[in-house]
Amino acid sequence: MTVIPPTPYSDRSGFLMGNPDREQSRGLTVLFIGSADLPALAPLQARVPALQVRELALPASVALERHPEAVNRGIDAAPSHWIVIVRRGEQIDEQLAEEIIASAIEPPLSWGFRIETDVLYRNKPLRLGRDRGEIRLFHRRHARFDLRARGNEIKVQGTVLRSRHAFVRSLHGSAREHAESLAVAGIPHSLLRRALLFARRAVETGSWWRSANTLRYLWIEAGYDRGETSDE
Repeated sequence: MTVIPPTPYSDRSGFLMGNPDREQSRGLTVLFIGSADLPALAPLQARVPALQVRELALPASVALERHPEAVNRGIDAAPSHWIVIVRRGEQIDEQLAEEIIASAIEPPLSWGFRIETDVLYRNKPLRLGRDRGEIRLFHRRHARFDLRARGNEIKVQGTVLRSRHAFVRSLHGSAREHAESLAVAGIPHSLLRRALLFARRAVETGSWWRSANTLRYLWIEAGYDRGETSDE
C-alpha cells in the first residue's frame, strides 16, 4: 500500500485531532481506492487538520468485495480509529464533510455508515438506477471483511446507518467530450447493435420517461465496446 504524506499536524482543532505521539490517533483516515486526489478532500481537510490519507493500489471502480484481503490490510494499517473509503473521481462536498465529522463521534450512533454516490453527466444528474451505496465510513475496530464469507460487503458490528448526503462524481462535461473519449479507446458497434443496447439500458434504468440527460449518455455509451478497462 502506497503511503501519502498526511496533512501537517495542527493543534487548532479540538475534534478528530490526530496525536503524532501516539501509534494510533483518534482522528480520521481517508483510504483512497486508486491514486489519491487531495483536492477532492478539501472540505474535509479544512475541518480535520490532522487528516491522514492512504492509498490502496486497486482500480477506482473495482468492487471492494473482490479484494477483501487488500481492503483488510488497508484497514489494519490505518493510523486512525475512523476510516472513510473514497474512490478516485469522487468528491466530498461541504455537507458530506460535516456529516462524516458528526458521525465519527464517540460513542457513535453506529460503527458503520452507508454512503451513496451521486453521478453527474454534463453537470446534470445521471439516472442509472438506485444507488444502494456502500459501507464507506466505519470504525476500524468494528468493521472489516469476513474472509470466510466471500462476495459479501464489509461486515460491521451492529446496525449500519445510511448517510443523508452522498459523494459526488462527475463523468463528462459535454456529450462531445464523452464521444471523443470512447472513440479513442472503444470499438464501434453497428447501428443495429447500438440501438438494441440503448433500448435495453433505457428500459432497465427507466430513462425513457424521466431523464433526457441519461438517454443521451446511454446512446453514446451504446455506440462502443470498451471491454473491461473503463472506470465508469
